[in-house]
Amino acid sequence: MNWGEWVRQEITKHGHTVTWLSRRIGGSSTLIIKWRTRGSIPKADGFILVCKELAILEGVGMCEMMERGAAAMGIKIEI
Repeated sequence: MNWGEWVRQEITKHGHTVTWLSRRIGGSSTLIIKWRTRGSIPKADGFILVCKELAILEGVGMCEMMERGAAAMGIKIEI
């Protein structure tokens, strides 16, 4: 699973769509779709904004969500 697919699964389990997320982070749904279909990864600002929204949805801290997000890209971090 790549970053974009992980993001899609996370928002979908809370009843939201890629369009919803793109509005929340001030980006385009096309960008999020590219993360998913092309396997690209976000720039730092996109990563932080997405993790912030997911942390709110999950009710967890930002650091925990950043660790999960990094893991979805195959990066292990400990904050």
